[in-house]
Amino acid sequence: MAVQAQMSLYQANQLAESIIQSQGVEVVQKMVNGVGTYNPSNNPTITLTPLFAGLIKGFWIQVQATITNTSTSSALTLTPFGASNIFSQIIFTDANSLQRINTDGYHLALNNMYRYGTPIGSTRSLNQLYASFGTNSGTVNVPTSIAANSSANIEYWFYVPLAYSDVDLRGIVYGNIINSAMQLQLSINPNAVSSSTTLQPYSVYYGATGNISSITINAWQVYILNLPAYSSNFPAEFNANGILVPALDLSTYYQLIKSYPQLNLSANSDSLIPYAPQRSYLSTTLVYNNGNTLNDGTDINYIYIESANLFSFLQATPQLLALNNENRFRIDLPPGTYYLNRRHSPINTSNFGNMYIKFNPKTVNTGAQVIQYDEFFSFAGVTSNAQSVGTGA
Repeated sequence: MAVQAQMSLYQANQLAESIIQSQGVEVVQKMVNGVGTYNPSNNPTITLTPLFAGLIKGFWIQVQATITNTSTSSALTLTPFGASNIFSQIIFTDANSLQRINTDGYHLALNNMYRYGTPIGSTRSLNQLYASFGTNSGTVNVPTSIAANSSANIEYWFYVPLAYSDVDLRGIVYGNIINSAMQLQLSINPNAVSSSTTLQPYSVYYGATGNISSITINAWQVYILNLPAYSSNFPAEFNANGILVPALDLSTYYQLIKSYPQLNLSANSDSLIPYAPQRSYLSTTLVYNNGNTLNDGTDINYIYIESANLFSFLQATPQLLALNNENRFRIDLPPGTYYLNRRHSPINTSNFGNMYIKFNPKTVNTGAQVIQYDEFFSFAGVTSNAQSVGTGA
């Protein structure tokens, strides 16, 4: 029986994905270059080099650090953003020198929760019935305080995603590259410990003097091996040295970017945060640092997503955003954090034109600012002039 003679590039990519998922083998392998124990005073930035093989989906990072409280009288207290603030910047640079990820540890912690539906390493306490299910492993260990003149060890994990999900390979990276400049950089926060008694949204602990005296990084790469051989039924872009690859997924960049929008914040007035063109936005998370104060929505009137013709895609109060998070994750986000979820209906600025977030604060303290965390697809495009490919008969 004859099959359809032509299929679009999109259909070809879907077929390639299916073949790769069924014939390829997912490997989780420990990384070598860059892992180890460091003194942040001597090594403020840790550089990890990927294993150059297969299709790279992402990286698991294990962080073990020793926090020392050098005060003889005051205890350190964990901030609302906690251990995620150990890294003030996380950058993944691909083989084309494009920074697909340029954000901080808090954004990665949020993204991991959005991805897995619960904070990384969180567990539930259960009634011990026929087996001891519950909190047993202790994969995340972060003390809520550190006594004066003492130290504490903390441990936690985060995932650095390159592909959008385990089954949606948009953003995946081709790793079979010789002499690649690909790297993952982790910058240790120089202000991880703050002596200020005021809330410090950018620290791990506050309330006394101290430092990160040592930090150990272990890393695992998640990637696909045993890739199928290229078939002439696919266009040339799907051929990587005789190996079948998902060309459209490789030409789509999944990006996590942190920025500080320049806003003239004023109480009960709109400030506009523009979306960049030629993007497909999956989510934006805003942090309202109201003069070193993080509130649970009491200092914000509303947050909208609108187009230039004033059509509103989202009209939300902080309470509605919190309710959506409670329904989705069964928890509230840390104070001052507002998740604008568009994964189910992305904001595509190629289709909708000029788009922006309308941010209206109720109160504005001295030094108030908004931090913007974006999750989006951008596109390199497919170079072939062919818009379809024969499937054979």
